[in-house]
Amino acid sequence: MPQKMWKHTCPEDGKSFWMGAPFCSRCEGPGEYDGWHYSMLEAMASCQSFYGLKPIGPHRRMADELFNDAGVECEACGGRGLRDVNAGASYERCGACRGFGMLFSKPAEEIAEIRRLVLDAFPDAAADPVPEFATAPLALDLSQSKIVGLSATCAGGTGVAAEELGYIEEVLGS
Repeated sequence: MPQKMWKHTCPEDGKSFWMGAPFCSRCEGPGEYDGWHYSMLEAMASCQSFYGLKPIGPHRRMADELFNDAGVECEACGGRGLRDVNAGASYERCGACRGFGMLFSKPAEEIAEIRRLVLDAFPDAAADPVPEFATAPLALDLSQSKIVGLSATCAGGTGVAAEELGYIEEVLGS
């Protein structure tokens, strides 16, 4: 579950870090509220769902290099995937990027080709999107160049938009 985080620079050693409480447990100094963040496991699920690759493993160096300029940080959420609601009392997944914090800046065919290059070198790197993490009504199954409609539960209670499905099918040529 996402959690609130504060950024703090400890005067004792000058190191900056994020913490889950407003005050440092070592020096008791205040941190600066930094919004909601995904837990490590949620961040890994986001990565796996976004790229269709396992979030850790020997393929990561190659994948990181190939995907380096394939996406842009979401401006709506500052790359977090989460947005504050009610002055930080709660959060919501960003609607612009569907909670991923990034958007692909290249066509689906190029993204599929990058993924294929990684999988040619590292076949065990393939991974399906994490269903409970999925925040969009649609998921792009890059391994099969298909669009997969998610259940209402997985899609955050929303249904599949026919025009969105038609557009993506047109892009993929299916």
